[in-house]
Amino acid sequence: MPHNTELPRIAFNSIFDSTELYVQLARHLEGKAECFFITPDIYTNRRLFSYGIPADRILDISITKKEMRGLPPPSEDMLGKAAEYEKHGPTLPSLVMMSQRFYHPRDARSLYTYIVKSAARAEEFLVRNKIGWVISEPTVASEIISYTVCDKLGINAANMTVTRHPLGRVALFRGLDERALYPLSPGGTTATEQETLKWIEEFRKKGEPPVYFEIQNRQRTIFSLFSSVLKRTGITLQEAAGTNQLNYTNLRCQAEIYSRRFRTPSRGLDKTFTGEAFAGDPRPYAIYYLHIQPERTVDVIAPYNDNQLELIKGIRRALPSAIRLAVKEHPSGTGAQPPEFYSALKNIPDVSLIAANHDSLKAARNALFTATISGTIGMEAALLDVPSVVFSSVFFSNMPNAFRLDSPAGLEKILPAILAHKKNRNDAALASYIRGIIDNSEPCLWNGTYGWQSPEIVKSFSRLILRAAGR
Repeated sequence: MPHNTELPRIAFNSIFDSTELYVQLARHLEGKAECFFITPDIYTNRRLFSYGIPADRILDISITKKEMRGLPPPSEDMLGKAAEYEKHGPTLPSLVMMSQRFYHPRDARSLYTYIVKSAARAEEFLVRNKIGWVISEPTVASEIISYTVCDKLGINAANMTVTRHPLGRVALFRGLDERALYPLSPGGTTATEQETLKWIEEFRKKGEPPVYFEIQNRQRTIFSLFSSVLKRTGITLQEAAGTNQLNYTNLRCQAEIYSRRFRTPSRGLDKTFTGEAFAGDPRPYAIYYLHIQPERTVDVIAPYNDNQLELIKGIRRALPSAIRLAVKEHPSGTGAQPPEFYSALKNIPDVSLIAANHDSLKAARNALFTATISGTIGMEAALLDVPSVVFSSVFFSNMPNAFRLDSPAGLEKILPAILAHKKNRNDAALASYIRGIIDNSEPCLWNGTYGWQSPEIVKSFSRLILRAAGR
């Protein structure tokens, strides 16, 4: 198939369930864009072949654990090349730690060699094919590598996902930390300030359901967990022999997560929390929302704040005794933290763990302020006109009513501004911010389930990509 050099040229970093979506996008974009694929997984490579993707449009950087262990430690020359890549992205040790669900840090020395070789191959592939955009969700090392290489080459790298709020829209996000939305060429009708203010008013009355995959809205049953173990039996045997793909979920990490569900003792939930106050305690409260870990929204977006226990301790230290601190469990919280986490949490003075089944928006609405690393609740709190402290550079950390901090040590400086917060003072700025999101996103019939491959979603993503490419 001849290449059309006049069309936008896009590479999809394809792995796991994203493969079908990206193939459908490539088909939908045929004649409008030239599409290529990067995959670190031989199984995905085979799927791409089965869909009729030509070999010259695929970069396969797959490797088995046995092959990886056979690689030599990085040479002096290799470390020099690593230093060049590290100027444009995370350090190699940080990259491996970011992907801990998939790579074990004890494999690090050989991993460094694999990572640098893969980065060099990706760089050659992108240059040779004159790629202008790379679409990638930064989760595994191979995907994070693409952001580093793109930064070095001056190529646009973006994660294609939902805007959180307003619901039903998708956008392209810049950077590993999703620090901003890519500006798009003019699209549909821009919402007026009055319409946006009305939307904010409705949000404050009713809220919007958070975007979760269907599986995140329910607890895993013992039967479900047992079935997962059975399904992984073949991969487990391959892992033991070292012949499975390196990027497949690390069994040791998964076994630890599964075992937590049965080892987690009584977490010490504070039963005096009513959903909007602590019974018998008149003090105002701040609330920190726990994240699932390991997870990209923490370990990649905010790698220097990935120790949530220490983060909570830091928040408590920065608060005066007149303010109580609540820690809200995640909806999928069972097994999300090791038992030791909850034991240590109980020993932090004046910190209360509250159950996941409390309404997050109601709890936020009545809080003095909310705190999160990168959770959607940070955006929701700001929309509710509640001060929101965000410990990452995620795109909504710069919105009105939000306070971006690198560490809880900065909380003491912003606390006077939080205490002096006046309701409705920032509504015009909030409306302008939401209009900016609408301008740089596309409507999408997203329902929070695994329906990525529906024709409507494919059309929405296609429009988004073409607008980003100026088409």
